[in-house]
Amino acid sequence: MFCYPVSVIMLLCYGVLSYAGKADSVFSAGLLARVKQYDLEKGNQGLYLHTDKTVYTHREFIWFTAYQLTDADSTANTLFVSLQKAGEDTAAEINRFILKDGLARGAIYLSDSLKDGDYRLLAFSNIQLDHPGKPVFQQTIRLVSTFGRKYSLLKLPMERSDTAKIAMDVRYKVILDDGASADKGNVSYALFSGKCLVSEGREKLNGAGEFRVPLPPNYGDTTLRLQVLLHHGYDRERFSLPVKVSGCRIKFYPESGHLLDGVPCSVAFEVKGNEGKLLSGSLRENGKIVARLQPDKRGRGIFRFTPLAGRRYIVDINDGRLASYSFPEVEVKGMVLSVDRDVVENDVDVTISSSDMENACYLVVHNYKEVFNVRKYNFREAKAKVHIPLGNVEGKGVLTLTLLDTSMQPLAERCIFRRDSGQVLASLNTDLREYGTRQKVRLRITLRDQRGNAVKGLFSIGCVAMRDRDSNSIVSLPAFWYAGQYLPVSTNVLAGFNMSDTADISLMLQTVFWTRYRWGEMMKPRPLPVPAASLSERIPAQIFYKNKPLQCPIDYAIITDDGWKPFATDSFGNFAIRWNSLYAPANGKVGIIPMVTKGSKYEDIHQFRLGLDWGRVTVVMDGSLSGNAFPEIAEAYEESYTLKAKHLLKEVYIKGKSSRQEQKVFVSKNCRDYVCIFNVLNCINHSAGTKPVEGQVYWYYTDASNLTEVIYRGCEDTSTTRFLYYLNGTWQSKEFYVVDFDRDNISGQEKTSTLFWSHEVHTNAEGEAELSFFTNDLVGHFILHLQGVSSGGPLSGVTTFRVKSASP
Repeated sequence: MFCYPVSVIMLLCYGVLSYAGKADSVFSAGLLARVKQYDLEKGNQGLYLHTDKTVYTHREFIWFTAYQLTDADSTANTLFVSLQKAGEDTAAEINRFILKDGLARGAIYLSDSLKDGDYRLLAFSNIQLDHPGKPVFQQTIRLVSTFGRKYSLLKLPMERSDTAKIAMDVRYKVILDDGASADKGNVSYALFSGKCLVSEGREKLNGAGEFRVPLPPNYGDTTLRLQVLLHHGYDRERFSLPVKVSGCRIKFYPESGHLLDGVPCSVAFEVKGNEGKLLSGSLRENGKIVARLQPDKRGRGIFRFTPLAGRRYIVDINDGRLASYSFPEVEVKGMVLSVDRDVVENDVDVTISSSDMENACYLVVHNYKEVFNVRKYNFREAKAKVHIPLGNVEGKGVLTLTLLDTSMQPLAERCIFRRDSGQVLASLNTDLREYGTRQKVRLRITLRDQRGNAVKGLFSIGCVAMRDRDSNSIVSLPAFWYAGQYLPVSTNVLAGFNMSDTADISLMLQTVFWTRYRWGEMMKPRPLPVPAASLSERIPAQIFYKNKPLQCPIDYAIITDDGWKPFATDSFGNFAIRWNSLYAPANGKVGIIPMVTKGSKYEDIHQFRLGLDWGRVTVVMDGSLSGNAFPEIAEAYEESYTLKAKHLLKEVYIKGKSSRQEQKVFVSKNCRDYVCIFNVLNCINHSAGTKPVEGQVYWYYTDASNLTEVIYRGCEDTSTTRFLYYLNGTWQSKEFYVVDFDRDNISGQEKTSTLFWSHEVHTNAEGEAELSFFTNDLVGHFILHLQGVSSGGPLSGVTTFRVKSASP
């Protein structure tokens, strides 16, 4: 949207600055066209994913709700969610979910075939297929194996370096399978570079189960392999994991893009050592210290000084070697701008400094999606303050102030954060602060605006063990709404962003949102790429007969649980499958079948073959933005076969070889199988659950007390002979099974770390909602977290409680 404030911009000049009025129509039209093009190509798609936690184990589900926050698009009907191993460009898992009315609800099963380690959960809609340059939503998660393990290793955050200490190290914590910390043990470790031993040693576990591994100071950027042998009582456990070794990494962000001779300015910086080690340092001017570098816990900081041309600036960082680093050059000519405060509401004062005698410029207020204000000025070697009222500017959150010359090239740029005075507050209140095991938790949620008025809304909510939810790797929905959806980079850089902390906002504005040099990319005139055929609505397909294209149209049908719909090909067998025609229940599949009559040219139905153009989809999505590669898209399940009538078989167990242990195959006799929340097939303690997935491994009670692992092979099909293709469906929501310990007689220990999840909860007219669930046998601290939307905007809320081993 392009608008002009009713109030005239006020100028408090220390030099000569003349207001030339509104930007001319040619400049404005060109500017708006470029911003619109940039948003179409690179703008964030406004898709947010709320997950139950960040640390998972095999055979768990990733529970999530997706929110489409931008204006609803009728063609946005399918959500793609991909699981991509860190450091790899291809997807380990990719699923589709129904996106309707701006919401998608789903769950992704983490099978044993997935490797341990860090993953990126990537989310994008089918609209993305026509615009692959747009950022995808990203959430970092970690998959920890517990198969046959009593212990696991948790890497701990790095600490600020000790200047008296030469060597650096990494810290780990030993966790028992019940979540408790191990102690009174020791570890033997060895670091390898390839097959060469770098160092080895032995460390005792402290009272919190932690130990340190010193890192070599004389290795460059590389990745070592750490081998650990844990001795804990009579137990022995081995671990192997990578350790990245790198030197100091430092980056500077002058306030408006560069340093100008004699003009005081603030400079933000990011500095980290090996494995994210926090380091401090100093800035020297001709050998004299003029500023100290004191970063926060994320390695970011700000210092202020007056740069002078002709002086020599060196940055000293104590990373164990007292190394020196270069500093940005001081320019003699140019323009810079600064603001009186980073966080604003109704107005902002901008100070503009210039060294040019005659210079016309444009001051633009925008957010890379919309232009809110543009004014032209004639600047003549002066310093001036420009007062900009924001009362009539619709934009909230991160706004960018850009100085452009007459050719639309950036001269200086600065970000500010405009608070939303109407932001909704979500209050979560449990009936107790401390519970016993298997005790009922009652929760009341209240939504209020800043004046205390009730607000109606909807939200997703989860309750998990605090150890499995890392708040520093999570982006809240309000943070994404006010900042992330305008960010021209991936959203995972917003993890841990605290919108209530002004100092944190200032650091983010001058580091993460430092966007001066991206404006030049936006101004490059280039035509929008026009795909040969839109992939956002459909996927191309073709039917072949005896491996040759057809010579006349035929009918085909798409078969789902809701029935079947007939369609027709063209004369060569070409057709397109719309994404919204692949809807199916959770874990369900969709059938595609040619429909021919006896005596026709193509009567032998078994000679048909279906070709889907997944290659084009893969090519479109094969790109990267800010170093984050898109996943390759490949159908997880596609095959053709002839179904033959068979007699119903009883449930049978077929022994098979496995690298881990002997496993059995389960074949159903009634096709009414279900899986409970604890991944038990046809659980004797639960009367209902979710539909099992063919090929997945589940627990199964062979009798009332013994569990064994089985591979589920589904049930036999008794239909008549026919030709059919099965494709993975675009799945509907899968509901989280809530255990009721008052109703269900469950023996044994239940220690799943996700106690509760609900995809969608609506408040009543008073802005209130009430929920209840049970604790299980897992003790410790738990966190309740919600993300959602309301009539007053985005919302987020958390609260915590504790579970003791005995009822209070």
